[in-house]
Amino acid sequence: MTTYWTIAEAAEVARVSPKRLRHLMTNGTLREGVHYTRPAGLRPRIKREPFVAWLEGDAGAPFPETPARRILNGAPAIDLRLLEPVGKSRHGV
Repeated sequence: MTTYWTIAEAAEVARVSPKRLRHLMTNGTLREGVHYTRPAGLRPRIKREPFVAWLEGDAGAPFPETPARRILNGAPAIDLRLLEPVGKSRHGV
């Protein structure tokens, strides 16, 4: 039997805001029919097992690697190597 969470419950598990979770649904990172469903007369419900697999980065999960997924898994929002200087600057520093 499939277990379902509300957006608020799933957001608490993922440690993100409900707004962020809705954004992931809107931009297609979380896919309707795979990660969530929209029952008639109810607000969207998150499918527990696929959602947890997505959070844990399960290689067999049916979704691509995305920047949002990497951030949710603890990666920095930007590649910190981009901030490292390359060679000397014009000012010799």
